[in-house]
Amino acid sequence: MNMDMKKIVFLLLVVFIASSNCLDLCAQKKDVTGCVVDMDGKPVKGARIGVVNTKIIEKTDKKGEFSLKNVLPTDSVVIYLKGNRGSRFLLGDVTQLLLKVKSDALVIDNGKGSTNSVSVETLVFKRYGSGSVITAQMIERNGYLTIKEAIKACIPGISFNYSDGEDKIVIRGSKSLNLSTDPLVILDGAETTFSAANQGCHVNDVQMIEVIKDGLGYGAKGANGVIVIKTKK
Repeated sequence: MNMDMKKIVFLLLVVFIASSNCLDLCAQKKDVTGCVVDMDGKPVKGARIGVVNTKIIEKTDKKGEFSLKNVLPTDSVVIYLKGNRGSRFLLGDVTQLLLKVKSDALVIDNGKGSTNSVSVETLVFKRYGSGSVITAQMIERNGYLTIKEAIKACIPGISFNYSDGEDKIVIRGSKSLNLSTDPLVILDGAETTFSAANQGCHVNDVQMIEVIKDGLGYGAKGANGVIVIKTKK
């Protein structure tokens, strides 16, 4: 077998493995429906349900019902209740959920005859309009090691990739004329890149991270969203 033939065989093998992995992942994806009720069994309207590290986020309707499409058993789900209170849990192998909200706990009925309870606590960010704020106290409490890790763990609807040797973050997709997906990043009042901020600023020095999905107040530069980072200086 000559060298060219070996290259062709190798490439075909790579394509086959990649296709198999993709098919396996697609086979695991499913749609999940659920309902959120209070302690008296009444529907909870307007609760937000998000899937961590994806752009999936839904609101419960007037019946307390919601649906999550194309999710995986390994996905973590966050339910946002009043203010900045909520719970986080692993989805698992279910297609239906009944979530009962108590004052200090969320009871999860998976529709298979078993239930478990997770605590309702202050989540790692507070919302102000279209912005999500991660505080220094929450960073310390959860032990995040980088800015990227804090955002990735706390805020649904945000995606990350690695390109040209740099960490990239996508908040809204491409809204700018040059088709870039890079958000505007401001560190202590100065414009920078997400990669530079993530690598150059230690997360323990951060006072606040605000992720603004609707960056209209920042003009054209904010079309893809805005990340404002303030340190403890």
